[in-house]
Amino acid sequence: MARAHEATERFLESSVPDLVLSVGYAGATDPSFQTGDLILPTEIRSESPSDRFVTDPYWRDEIARRLKENQIPYRS
Repeated sequence: MARAHEATERFLESSVPDLVLSVGYAGATDPSFQTGDLILPTEIRSESPSDRFVTDPYWRDEIARRLKENQIPYRS
């Protein structure tokens, strides 16, 4: 995880993307999560307690709207 985090930080130092998509494995954080669950978080955390990233409400809502339109289940 640390290498991905460092690579992302280096990328963001030299670029200004419109969107950063974070894909991870959260099954260990909540026993109610099942394999294949799609989760739209309000924040993303790494192994360091100081690394907390709030997700963009616009994009979260837009993704949720499109998932609902296509009847794709997700959790938030």
